[in-house]
Amino acid sequence: MLLAWTLSAFAARPDAVAFVDGSGHPIRCHHLEGQAALCGVVLAALDEAWSVQVDGLGFAAPLPDGGLGGSDALDVYLAHDGTGGAGGAYVICEGDEADPCVDAVAGDGRASTPTYIVIDPDTPAADLRGYAHHEFNHVCQYATDFEEPFLAVWEGTAVAAEHWTDPTAPLDPGPIADYQVTPWASAVLQDGYWLDETYGIWSWYEYGATVWVRWMDERHGDGAGSLGPALWQAFANDPGENEPDVLDAWDTLGGDWRTDLPDFVRMRARLGTDTQPEWAKSLGVGARIPWEDGATGRVDGEWNASHELFPLGAVFARFEHDGNALSATLADAESFVLVDLDAPDGTPAADHLEFSEAGTVHFAMVSVPGDGFDADDALTGATATLLFGEPSDCGCASAGPGVPWGVLLSVSGAGAAARARPGRRGLATGR
Repeated sequence: MLLAWTLSAFAARPDAVAFVDGSGHPIRCHHLEGQAALCGVVLAALDEAWSVQVDGLGFAAPLPDGGLGGSDALDVYLAHDGTGGAGGAYVICEGDEADPCVDAVAGDGRASTPTYIVIDPDTPAADLRGYAHHEFNHVCQYATDFEEPFLAVWEGTAVAAEHWTDPTAPLDPGPIADYQVTPWASAVLQDGYWLDETYGIWSWYEYGATVWVRWMDERHGDGAGSLGPALWQAFANDPGENEPDVLDAWDTLGGDWRTDLPDFVRMRARLGTDTQPEWAKSLGVGARIPWEDGATGRVDGEWNASHELFPLGAVFARFEHDGNALSATLADAESFVLVDLDAPDGTPAADHLEFSEAGTVHFAMVSVPGDGFDADDALTGATATLLFGEPSDCGCASAGPGVPWGVLLSVSGAGAAARARPGRRGLATGR
């Protein structure tokens, strides 16, 4: 999917030789010569998506477009325009570069606008159903808050909507692996475009952020998609200032995102293992986070994470030890927290952990800005530093297995570099 304001030009709607109207909800499929059968597949899938996502879950319905495309129906075009080829699809609103989307109803608490869908007709027919489910969710998003700035929320929700619409659809492990391999990026406030532009890491990060949406739905929804429309409604606002934002919405739905975050981090550590949540079972064993391998050898006194962390980002560390008691304390407890990954869900984060048992300890250092932080603030990275020393009498949190003074950092082999992918995503090739 491509957000409308990233297109280089707002051209006229794609050409078509004919159209087919759906028999259920008001949807019209425009096609080129010989593509009427493909329209039948797409229309059936979009009708299914409307029934589940709007009629069932409560997402905002597509808005009528004033007769553009020959009727008020939601228009979908099987066309090559702007798609980049097979597998390309996007949703776009009417407008131009100066004013890409026009709010349908001023003052209603939403930035809502009608849209249309474009899907490349060379996309494999077997994939069209899932594409239609995904793109339809973007139509609903445009009908709720077309100014939402965070791609992880757009794509994370749309990928989740594929599974809410068709529970038999397997998770795509590729984007989730991309999300997992750069855990130091913000869990919801950054995306693959930023990773590419800043670090040269080509990534489907925003699509992989569906793991946050699915986790939120299990924790604060019904596990079948009720979280999706509630999330979008919670941060929707009229055009202008982005308040409330996605973190405000998280607070609304979950009470306090800072309190919630440690359990989300624990879930990320379990993905791709035999303890991963039920909704992720189709991933099998894979898509794991890379354990921190910033230093090899023994650590005395001070240990630095190998990569800077961004707000809501994390580094995951694994230490082997012989059971000699040790404390680990954050040098900057105002910017970071420690999450004991071996502790049960509900265990709060801390600025200090004490280890006393032999074995392997797993913990994460997580960037959590102070109370004055807003999701729209400029995101800056910083390196987390741990100070190791003798256990104190402070009564601080105690982790499971312990780490000796002078711990040996386990090297997992995963490293912190993202998987290489050929080429670079074009402007309109991502769905």
